[in-house]
Amino acid sequence: MRRVAGIGVGIVLLLCMAILMMPVRGCGHLIHTQGGGGDYEPEGATCDNVGVAYPDNPVHGWPVPGTGWGNITAYYCDPTYYQIFGRTHWGIDISAPNGTPVVATLSGVVVRAGYDGTYGMGNNVKVCASNGWCVIYMHLQECAVRVGDEVVPGQTVGWVDNTGNSTGPHLHYQINDPFGRPVDPAPAM
Repeated sequence: MRRVAGIGVGIVLLLCMAILMMPVRGCGHLIHTQGGGGDYEPEGATCDNVGVAYPDNPVHGWPVPGTGWGNITAYYCDPTYYQIFGRTHWGIDISAPNGTPVVATLSGVVVRAGYDGTYGMGNNVKVCASNGWCVIYMHLQECAVRVGDEVVPGQTVGWVDNTGNSTGPHLHYQINDPFGRPVDPAPAM
């Protein structure tokens, strides 16, 4: 009887793995599973690219309308952030009141939309373009899109809040290259 139960569990595990490996509307190859903490602590990340603009980066624009450079509370690879929190800051934090719309800065497909309690991202949305560039919007009040949705620049993807590990209402805005490594968002803003 134990042998039959073991085979049943094995089949269930195989089916679960097959489902997890299925692509999401043709963009499954864009869902990166890096070592470390995924998008929060990406493998191969470096601060050597601060201020670097990438010609193939399709991301462009400001993700929180009505805010500007004066609303930034932490920059990409901000040394003060590292001193306070003991980890590198792989994006830009833009402060805004709760409920302020967050808009897409990239045409692409939503590959993640939901709550993350493991790495402190809170409600977050990840949008990836067909060339592999991705944008991640973290600490959202709620997600306005679902996995598989196609989005265009200017479309609302969520609203500012402080879900997850956050010290106040803001958007953590992160851009990852096609290899899953973060790049400085400032040149694309």
